[in-house]
Amino acid sequence: IIGDLGSHWLDMARWLLGEVVAVSANSGRFVPRDARPDGSDYTRAEDHSVISVRFESGASATLQISAVAWEGTPFGQVHEIDLHGSDGTLHARIDWDTVQEVRGLKAGQTGPAQPLPVPDELWDGAPRDSVHDTYRHVFRRTEAMTRGWASAVSEGRAVDPDIATGARVQQLVDAAVRSAAADGTWQPTPAV
Repeated sequence: IIGDLGSHWLDMARWLLGEVVAVSANSGRFVPRDARPDGSDYTRAEDHSVISVRFESGASATLQISAVAWEGTPFGQVHEIDLHGSDGTLHARIDWDTVQEVRGLKAGQTGPAQPLPVPDELWDGAPRDSVHDTYRHVFRRTEAMTRGWASAVSEGRAVDPDIATGARVQQLVDAAVRSAAADGTWQPTPAV
């Protein structure tokens, strides 16, 4: 689970909050799984993890990741991010069906956090009737994600994120896996 889903959230945390200097992780299995049909055993993967992250800036984050969370939505998953800082608070929520919103509140304002408009140029013409259609458009018709990377490589231009970013995320995943194996002991991450 740390390598599968955790890698994306570690990358997102680093992108939002800066360089990571240490991680602590715990992971386990909620769902018992039987042996193979022939009765032989196999290594079972974890289905949930909590990863604590320390950033170079002094900020910290908690990433909760689960492959078995029941959300009751058509896509069975919800992604949420809460960011709290001295200048205010942001909440982002995507249910992969009808909800894709960012709410915010500047320091000193009276709550609750209010929806924040996402500028049209960031949507790049994507439909916003359903979240799934929005993402289908972004991933199939724009230079986002793999398509942008492949285009940059074929055209000989720089791309962001690059291989170094992927290697850094892998270092963070490795540190989190080591931490989980050591019962959550904080693991420093290699300097960049």
